[in-house]
Amino acid sequence: MRFMFFKKLYRTDKRWFYVVSLFVLSQLFIFYKRGVTFAPFYNFGMYSEPILPAEEYHVYQVWVDGQMLNFNNFSPKKAEKILLPVYCFSDQPCKEKFFKDVIVRLLPKAGIHPVEERFLAHKSEADFLNEYRGYLGRTLNVDSQSIEIKNAVYRFRSGRLHFTSYTSLTSAVCP
Repeated sequence: MRFMFFKKLYRTDKRWFYVVSLFVLSQLFIFYKRGVTFAPFYNFGMYSEPILPAEEYHVYQVWVDGQMLNFNNFSPKKAEKILLPVYCFSDQPCKEKFFKDVIVRLLPKAGIHPVEERFLAHKSEADFLNEYRGYLGRTLNVDSQSIEIKNAVYRFRSGRLHFTSYTSLTSAVCP
């Protein structure tokens, strides 16, 4: 009765038997190592604990001509198109940290000289907002006079989110 599935699979299709066996063996190896992540959705430990809310949440708000954009009025695709450049710009400090901590350390070992200009695009907030205003105008078909992006900080207390403050656009917390 034990391993009946494997016996039937071996008799019917040897190729699938080897594929499934390889998969099972690799998962056993991953479980044994615990540090290797090959396919995390197969690892039970990832889902075996409750996910607690974070203490702090950062939400980007885009203000056009003094009015905050309501992303409920946009499709998810359009909302992502509007916010993706903001996320990319605000992540600049983390990208710089990754470049200095990882890329500078690993590429020379492969015989490649890391050139910062190829990996990072240094942009000031004023330059970004100027370019973003044009981008947003083309995306929303609006001729806007002023654009403002706020990074709103919310804290989770007593089962609810409470607004705390606004922080700078590039105050991302790097992992």
